[in-house]
Amino acid sequence: MVKSLAILGSCVSRDAYELVKGLARLDFYAARSSLASIYGGSSLNISEVDLEIPGKGKFEIRMLSYDINKYSKRLILESDTQYIMYDGIDERFDLLEVGNTLITRSNYLVNTDFGKSLESSKIIKRNSPDILSIWKSAADKFCHDVADKKVIIHKALWSTSYKNHDSNEVIEFDDEERRMAEQQNLILNDYYDYLESKLDNAFVIDVPKELVYSDYAHKWGRDFFHYGQEYYDYVAKELKKILGD
Repeated sequence: MVKSLAILGSCVSRDAYELVKGLARLDFYAARSSLASIYGGSSLNISEVDLEIPGKGKFEIRMLSYDINKYSKRLILESDTQYIMYDGIDERFDLLEVGNTLITRSNYLVNTDFGKSLESSKIIKRNSPDILSIWKSAADKFCHDVADKKVIIHKALWSTSYKNHDSNEVIEFDDEERRMAEQQNLILNDYYDYLESKLDNAFVIDVPKELVYSDYAHKWGRDFFHYGQEYYDYVAKELKKILGD
């Protein structure tokens, strides 16, 4: 029997799902959102016309609407999906305070007419002292809402090295890029540890460090979290074990 899965995270989980999609239908995929934004107040009711992004399509507009209009929260509450897979890669973005609502200041948002109209709004930086308590409060609500589902915590991290395909070597990034990745990983590990402590019997996918390297030949281009194929193969192998239970 085919099971059902939802992804609250990024392309790192979505791409791994492609390798096991015969085992579970994908009920929904919500990207470019922080948990703090998903649970950050009421919908702003912004029209999709104001969320158009030059050179982008319907997917990007839909992800913005999910975040700004709080549709992701509704999906979490109303979906009968069996599994929800979370990764924190899109927690890299700062937050914007718009009235009593928090939204994710993603690279999509800042290129929209609506995003440009928010230049005077308060920015809550991802590394600010306030963000952890805001995020934990949202995570508590998330854990409450998924109590009847099986949660998969995909502990995706930023890579600190890349693969040189000419020499087949994995090489460390320069000091500045490595520091940036390590700072992000400190934040992510706090988030993952907190979720794991709050969720009974969560499934955890923790990829071995030697597989966490950036692949410059990745189909989405070079980034800290666009990994080599071995990474996705490992996640898919773990998903098969989980979905086979």
